[in-house]
Amino acid sequence: MENPTTKLSPTYAFIDGQNLHKSIEEQGWKLGHKKFRIYLKDKLKVQKAFYFVGYMRENVRLYRNLEKSGYTLIYKKILRINPEKTKGNVDAELILNSMIHYHNFGEAVIVAGDGDHYCLIEYLNKTNKLKSVIIVGYMRENTGLYKKLEESDCTLIYKKIVRISPSKTKGNVDAELILNAMIHYHNFGQAVIVAGDGDYYCLIEYLNKTNKLKSIVIPNKQKYSSLLKKFGNKRLFVSDERKKLEYLPQKKRAAEVQDKTYT
Repeated sequence: MENPTTKLSPTYAFIDGQNLHKSIEEQGWKLGHKKFRIYLKDKLKVQKAFYFVGYMRENVRLYRNLEKSGYTLIYKKILRINPEKTKGNVDAELILNSMIHYHNFGEAVIVAGDGDHYCLIEYLNKTNKLKSVIIVGYMRENTGLYKKLEESDCTLIYKKIVRISPSKTKGNVDAELILNAMIHYHNFGQAVIVAGDGDYYCLIEYLNKTNKLKSIVIPNKQKYSSLLKKFGNKRLFVSDERKKLEYLPQKKRAAEVQDKTYT
């Protein structure tokens, strides 16, 4: 994709909500989402902030507050998985390259075995560019997806997989974030990626090569992927801004104001 960047082009932020939340929580404090949105606007001139999060019904109130704070929410359905997994998946690279070459092909065949590619498959289907999906590994919880694909005249080929008892929630949003970044690629001049996960390396590198990477906002300065170190001064750390961005309950906030009065 060519870079149509102009000085007047807007800056968009793409935020991995799960990565941001967990990284801040591990440091022992709570992020003020409204403060963080203001930070993105003032520090990085972000006009639009996409916040990617796994949807859980019990968190509806949180989602409403995020929307009120100025975020555009993109949801992903969550699944239960076994916690002991080898991390070497290529979801990010597959989705990124599909979108880089989007205007070069008429139809696409996706060979995949999990629901992480659902957002890409759904997008290709909606834009009449999905020819077939070859499923490697049948999962009972994805029956609804398989049915929809078959109704859309897709060719599905299954392979049996070994079932491991579920014990963990899977709600990572890397696929959705990368897909949406590329869908909106021609709408922004520069992008801000809020995450510390190496899964976004391919997207970040592509944005950097095409002069569209403004900044990587990393939640935890002490704990993030070494792959992101090469981007040097384009890195900013949420942990460095704790005093400005920490969420403080009303009682604690009032106590701090009172303490400052007597110092």
